Amino acid sequence: MSLSESPLPYVVSLAGVVIGLAVLLVGEALGAIDALVVGGGVVVLVGVGVLTAAVAMHPTPEEMTEETHSP
Repeated sequence: MSLSESPLPYVVSLAGVVIGLAVLLVGEALGAIDALVVGGGVVVLVGVGVLTAAVAMHPTPEEMTEETHSP
């Protein structure tokens, strides 16, 4: 199973971005320790990286038409 065959990577990466951003913003607003802000930022970056990888693995429209029209 690759990243482009399942909706799971998209759900996980979107949840990671939203949760990480929430942690980052709440930590910054409360003046919490820097580790909380950095941790939220790392979670956001990992979520964006997974989303980028999933989108990059999608076949191009030309590849999709070749697969459907091959004998």
